[in-house]
Amino acid sequence: MCGRVIVVPVLNPLALEAWSRNTPLDGLNLNRVFPGRANGSITHRIADAVSRVLLPMADTVFDLHSFGPKWDCLPAATTHPIADPDLMARTVRMAEAFKLPLTLVWPHNDTAGMFDITAQNQGKVFVCSEFGGGTVGADNLAIYEAGVRNALIALGLVEGKADYPIFRHQSFAQTLETRLSDELKSPAPGIFEPRCSVLDEVKQGDLIGILHSMNSLSAESIDIRAPETSIVLAIASGAHVDANKVVAYVARPLKI
Repeated sequence: MCGRVIVVPVLNPLALEAWSRNTPLDGLNLNRVFPGRANGSITHRIADAVSRVLLPMADTVFDLHSFGPKWDCLPAATTHPIADPDLMARTVRMAEAFKLPLTLVWPHNDTAGMFDITAQNQGKVFVCSEFGGGTVGADNLAIYEAGVRNALIALGLVEGKADYPIFRHQSFAQTLETRLSDELKSPAPGIFEPRCSVLDEVKQGDLIGILHSMNSLSAESIDIRAPETSIVLAIASGAHVDANKVVAYVARPLKI
């Protein structure tokens, strides 16, 4: 190895132990309080330590985690749109270096307090990797390890030849982008029945899933359909959904 790699296994152990995005002691989501405060609650103090101590020591940041426990999604290296075109280009190249099945650029909806925005404001290349739907399995871990190794090779930190990880018996990679309108939401509470799978190519009007009411036996089911020609990026798998919650994401090839 040539260079320095700083590894933090878990940024928020308390939230991990609670199987939650929020820290039990103060109810806060770490990825909504950056850059944090040294005199704040525990979540603010974690963010502050990362922002003041760790980030200045790094040139490139990898945020490694999974999508969510109620989702089926592709292993992906992701970033949000960045105003600085040079940093944006370098970030997309770094994300593609993971050689995961998907490199994704998606909007952050002006959400305050996110880790990546703080890092990018310091001029850092920041890549967030999403590995599956919130569970740990041998296949996902193998993709995880291969992707990180590929990225370290691209940075010149380790020697070797980068390879495309195997996902569902295939080796492939594509770069997509998504818009806020690509978040397909449930218009009412109910049971969501998926009618497609990740990687499916859909056309405008194709059926993504069906929402069944839990409040009335006479209520008609509601079809959730693709807004335009796209690729299914992720789809909810947790059955029950609340009103106005996202049940699927779609995307299309990135245009730079």
